[in-house]
Amino acid sequence: TICLKRMIRNMIAHDLVERLKRQRSREHGIPIKREARVRVALAHPNTYHVGMSNLGLQVVYRMFNAHPAFLCERFFLPSPALQQVHHRTRTPLLTIESRRPVNTFDIVAFSTSFEFDYVWLLRMLKLAHIPPYRAEREAHHPIVLVGGPCAWMNPLPIARFVDVFALGDGEPLVEKIMDVFLEHPDREARLAALAEDPAFYVPAIHGDHATVLRDTQRRPAFVRAGTDVEPPHSCIITPDTEFGNTFLLEIMRGCPHWCRFCWIGYNHLPLKFAPVERILELVDARAPEGVTIGLIGASPADHPQFRDILEGVIERGFPVTVSSLRIDTLDRSLLEVLKRAGKRNLTMAPETGSDELRRVVRKPLTNEDLIRVVEEAVALGFSSVKLYYILGLPGETPADLEETVAVLAKLSDIASRASHSFLIRASFNCLVPKPNTPFQYAPMPDEKTFQERIRWMKKRVRRMPSIHASFMNPLYAYYQAVLSLGDASVADLVETIEARDGAWRAVIREEIDRYREILFDPATRLALDRQFVSMGYRDDFVKKEYEKAILVHGSK
Repeated sequence: TICLKRMIRNMIAHDLVERLKRQRSREHGIPIKREARVRVALAHPNTYHVGMSNLGLQVVYRMFNAHPAFLCERFFLPSPALQQVHHRTRTPLLTIESRRPVNTFDIVAFSTSFEFDYVWLLRMLKLAHIPPYRAEREAHHPIVLVGGPCAWMNPLPIARFVDVFALGDGEPLVEKIMDVFLEHPDREARLAALAEDPAFYVPAIHGDHATVLRDTQRRPAFVRAGTDVEPPHSCIITPDTEFGNTFLLEIMRGCPHWCRFCWIGYNHLPLKFAPVERILELVDARAPEGVTIGLIGASPADHPQFRDILEGVIERGFPVTVSSLRIDTLDRSLLEVLKRAGKRNLTMAPETGSDELRRVVRKPLTNEDLIRVVEEAVALGFSSVKLYYILGLPGETPADLEETVAVLAKLSDIASRASHSFLIRASFNCLVPKPNTPFQYAPMPDEKTFQERIRWMKKRVRRMPSIHASFMNPLYAYYQAVLSLGDASVADLVETIEARDGAWRAVIREEIDRYREILFDPATRLALDRQFVSMGYRDDFVKKEYEKAILVHGSK
C-alpha cells in the first residue's frame, strides 16, 4: 500500500513536470542555460498568464542570463487545482526551464507591481517549501528579494516575509546584485553587503519603522537607470498571456503630467524617451514575424517621436497596440495613423466629467477635448472607446457627478448616431491613495458614501444607448489602500487572507474597523508618512502638492 501511494504521488508529480514542459514549448525566446555559479528563480507573484505580461520581469530575466556566472529561471503561481496537487504530493514549486525546485536556487526574486499579489507571494513561498518568515530562514535557504513599484512605494506590509527589497529601476539594481553575489560567498555576508548600499532595504538590518528608517544615515534611496539604458523589451514571446503574441517595448519611462493620484510621474525622474532609431532597431532585430508590437509608456503619445515610431512599425508590417492615450494628444491625423497601425479601440482616462475637478487632480483636460476625440474616432471607423473615471476624488460634489453624466449622455448620442456599431465602455474606480503621491494624504469616502454615489451613477447611465458602465467595489479600494499605506503590522492581514485562500472581501469586511483611521480620518492621513525611501526630492514636496490641490478645491 505504501509503495502504491508513493507510485501514485510520483505519477502526479510527473504530470506537473510535463505541464511545465508544454508551457515552455509554446514560448519563443532566449535559449535555456544549464548551469552557472549563481542561480536565480524569478517570479511575478501571480499566474503565468498575468506574470508573463510583466515587462520588468522579462528585463531582469534577460540581464541575469546575459551574465556568464548567472542563470535565471522562472516560476509562477499554479492554478488552485494544481496548488492542491503540490500539497498532496509534497512537490515544491518548480521552475519552467529546468523543472528544478525553487528552494534550491540562491536567489528567489519577485517583481511586484500590484499590492493584491502580496497574498500570492506568501502562498508561493509556502508552496516552494521556503520558510515564509525571513526570521526563520537559515544559511542554506535562498535569499528572498522583491523589486518593482511595490518595493519602493511602501515595502513595510510584506517586510516580515522578505529578506531584501531592491529600490528603483531594474537595470542598475541587477548589476549591483550580481556584484554582491559574486564577491560574497554566503547568505549572511550577502545581506550585510546589500544593506550597505542605499539601493537596498534589508528589514533584518534596517528595521521596519518608517520614521527610524527616514532618519538613519543609511536611508534607503531610489536608484535610477541612466538615459542610455537599453529600452526594455520582451525576450520571450508566448500566446498564453494578457498580451498574447505581443512584442512589448517601452518607449518612455515616467510621465510629464504629474497627476496628483498617480505614482508614475513622482517616482520616475527624470523623464526618459527611447530614441526612435533604437526602438526600430529592436523591432528589426528581436520581434518575431507575426507578432503585434506593444508600445509601453505612461503617456505614449507624449513621446516627441511617437508618430515616427508608429510609421516605422507600420512600414515593417506589424500591427500595433498602445497603452492608454492622453486625450489632449489625440488629433485627427494621429488617430488616422493609429487606425492604419491596426488600432480599433481607444483607451483614455478623463477621470471625471468636471473640468474644475480635473484642475484639482492636475489634469487640465476639457470635456470638449473628449467629445472631439470620440467624434473623430466614430468618423474614422473605430469600434470602441474605453474611459476610466475615478470616484471619491478630493472635493468631489454631486454637481461633479452630474457633469460626468451629462458628458456621457453626449457621448452616448454621438455613438448612437454612428453608421456602425460603436461602444463606449466607462469604468468607474474608487480613488486609492498611493504612497509618494499628493493624494496619499486624502481621506477616502466611507462605504456608505461610495455606494450612494455608485447607485446614483448606475441609475443614470444604465439606460444610455451604446454605454456599458462597470463599477469597482469600494471594499476592493479599501483593501488596496490598506496594503498601500499600512505599516509592518499589515502583514497580519496578508497572512489572514492567504490562510483563507484569498477571501479578501470577507476579511476586509471583518477587519475594516481596525484600519478606519488610516482610511477615513483626515488628521491621521495628514500625519501619515511611509516615504522613508528617498526619491531624490524634498520630503515635503508631495505634501505641498496636496496643499495646492486643496487650494484649487477651495477656489472651486
